[in-house]
Amino acid sequence: MIVPLGTDRDGRRPAHAVRLLIALNAFVAWAMYTGGARWICTPGELQAANERAQFLSDGNTTGQFAERLAFTAKLTLVPGESPWWTWITALFTHDPTSLLHLLGNMLFLWAFGKSIESHLGFWRFLTLYILGGLAGWAGHWMVDGGAVIGASGATASVACLFVAFFPRSQSRIFVMLGMMVMMVPSAWLIGAFFAIDLLQLLFSRTGAVSTDVAVGAHLGGSLFGLGAGLLLLRLGWAPRGEWDMLYLLRQSWRRRALRAAMREGTMVIGNKGPIVTPSTQPPPRPTPFAAASAAPVSSEASATRSAHRNKVLEALKREDPDAVCAALRTMLATSPHESLPPDAQLSAGNFALQRGEAALAAHTYANFLALFPADSKATEVRLLLASLYSRRLQRRDEARALLTGILDRLRDPDQRSLAESLIAECAAPQAPASLRKNAAP
Repeated sequence: MIVPLGTDRDGRRPAHAVRLLIALNAFVAWAMYTGGARWICTPGELQAANERAQFLSDGNTTGQFAERLAFTAKLTLVPGESPWWTWITALFTHDPTSLLHLLGNMLFLWAFGKSIESHLGFWRFLTLYILGGLAGWAGHWMVDGGAVIGASGATASVACLFVAFFPRSQSRIFVMLGMMVMMVPSAWLIGAFFAIDLLQLLFSRTGAVSTDVAVGAHLGGSLFGLGAGLLLLRLGWAPRGEWDMLYLLRQSWRRRALRAAMREGTMVIGNKGPIVTPSTQPPPRPTPFAAASAAPVSSEASATRSAHRNKVLEALKREDPDAVCAALRTMLATSPHESLPPDAQLSAGNFALQRGEAALAAHTYANFLALFPADSKATEVRLLLASLYSRRLQRRDEARALLTGILDRLRDPDQRSLAESLIAECAAPQAPASLRKNAAP
């Protein structure tokens, strides 16, 4: 058995919402064990619980056990039958026969909830916890449809929210089999629990195993947590990190673009529509004295440039490739070396590349390298730009200049393979311009 104890991203803000939720769950358990059924159950409900308790224990039971069953039944969610408020009360009610159900859920909430609350704040965390629990009930209803209790769906959503925000974090776990504490990748740990739930669901459907665990609630909460985390990151409603899951997905998209460029070989792809013709050399890197030596810019010209930049940013926000390329061409026609924030600059180039506008994409990437040479993605962009120069635009001299010394900085096998292929192509004799023109589609 594996017990999560914490993570390396516990956060700096105090976890008031996590403590409140643990206190509420503990209070409900205390009420269940200390005769709370007498306050919330009718005599008929207590009698029915007593008969059920005798059946479960073969006639050997106590009044306290029957009261615990009655208390739990009052707060349990039975979709389509129990009152509406049981959708909430069931989130704080656990197995009346053992405290292990409660302890397991609270350990998960404590281990992963502190980081999420520190990241999002009290109210947003509390709202997502409740919504994750409701998503868990929806998952249970679709899978089983029977009575259900427990915070498992809500805590599963918290764990997957944690993965969405901190996919490269480490979790501290206690392994009971070896009686040792160790650190493991959080994504692998939470992914393993998800896989176990999924396998339990599949095997229970085939009749291979039988389980009383509400795996549908676990899976529903997990999917909600991961989806909500990505949506919050995408909308900018959660603080972004350099290694959050949305960043990693975008990095994966860029790697696919590199692989696609490598597969295309020396094929030249025509550009669509009028474009800004880039200069034969990348724009010069700005120096600390650039502002002092530049010619003064009128307020009208500055307003025009700002309006063009805003149009590009608005098109990027809508993720409209046609609008991005049109606004980008207009912006560069006014100011060829104009740039956007680093991520927006790369996204604009990616949209141009996606649309087949190689020269426009190359100009955008070249501006990025000139203005943000120390960016963590600069080497990757340099490789992609060299591919465009060599294979689509037939500008091998510029490609060769970009590839100088690049091999020492590449660790990804695909990127290194592409760089070696491009270096070999740039070293090969180039056909005369007239032949290249006739060969182009």
